[in-house]
Amino acid sequence: MQTSIAPSRIRHGVLCPKCSYQHAMSFHRGTWKCSHCHYSSIKIFAEALLDYRLLVSHNITNQQLRAFFGILSSDTATRLLRKFQFPYRGTYRNRVYHLPENLIDHMERFY
Repeated sequence: MQTSIAPSRIRHGVLCPKCSYQHAMSFHRGTWKCSHCHYSSIKIFAEALLDYRLLVSHNITNQQLRAFFGILSSDTATRLLRKFQFPYRGTYRNRVYHLPENLIDHMERFY
């Protein structure tokens, strides 16, 4: 049985596990940091991206990454997507990245 969740009901962003996922974390200088409890993590992005893959789509564009995770800079989003060497199709503006099924294991190699 497949259920449908309205995208507006999904909380966006990388949510802080130390705050019971109540506060969004922001990305700054290579790490995600909670402004509420000051917890920081590099690897928390993998968990958040897995949530995106399971709830929204197996594919993501730079624009979708920025909108969902609250990243202001397209260059920062590009660096994140390139860092993890996700398979992609298209060039430049039309590039769509595929989030693999074994996402956490795939990303672990690049930390």
